[in-house]
Amino acid sequence: MLKFAVSKPTKRIHRQEVDSDNIRRKRVVWVRFFSIKTIWIIFIVFALVYGTTLLLRNTVLAHKYFITRVMYDSWDILWYDDPYLYKLVNARVKWENYYAINIYHSKILNDVKNNFPIIQNFSVKYISSNTVSIKLTFNPLNLVIRNQDQKYGVYNWNLFALTSWNKIANGIQILDLPEYLSWMTTLSWLFFRQSASELIQQIQLIYQWFPWLQRIEYLPGGERTIVYTDGKKFYINNLLDIANQVRDYNLLKKYYKEYSLLKEIDLGSLEKNKIIVHK
Repeated sequence: MLKFAVSKPTKRIHRQEVDSDNIRRKRVVWVRFFSIKTIWIIFIVFALVYGTTLLLRNTVLAHKYFITRVMYDSWDILWYDDPYLYKLVNARVKWENYYAINIYHSKILNDVKNNFPIIQNFSVKYISSNTVSIKLTFNPLNLVIRNQDQKYGVYNWNLFALTSWNKIANGIQILDLPEYLSWMTTLSWLFFRQSASELIQQIQLIYQWFPWLQRIEYLPGGERTIVYTDGKKFYINNLLDIANQVRDYNLLKKYYKEYSLLKEIDLGSLEKNKIIVHK
């Protein structure tokens, strides 16, 4: 017996319905995504605000970091004890927040160096509530100028008054000024005709060429240097080539028969190619 298959009616799905379903699914996915993302953003913002507030409360806003007492290394004070230097540092550090001092360290350092170029750097260490310790680092002096009982340190072209307690002058070459300048209370005019760098270089050379010298005296205005050594006074003209004057000194010492009898020797005479000697 033959059976006939009857085809079922085909259900047609409209494209519009498919598109609507896809849109609804995508909308659900995006809503979920943005919900999670929003939650994370809120969490991160809250964490940042809370963390920042907590950090500020324990640092910048903490009363214990408000500096009311400043201590210094005792060796720094022995090294260089100018009270105006420490007064200036106190003014820049005291009554400030410890963390703010570290943030603005370079600005404070430049301010101190502008007034005291001898300062190379400084560091601030928190000790206890409202108390910090400051360690200063000094530039080495190029020369020490002594005007009778008063000493001055030279760094580049800057002069600094020194006390007898200052260790910074230890081992530094000393240049004396003549007694008739003892009344001078300032030496700001000293490098008017001859620069500090040139004078420093010359004095270093003289110390090398006269290793047994007792003292060196500088006559400003005339730019002459008197070297006391071997029981004699040697006059050097700082405005002339010192190497040539030292060469003449060596020739004189080697070939002049009465050298041992000489008391004064002018190596920088204004008369060309002449050495003036006195017994």
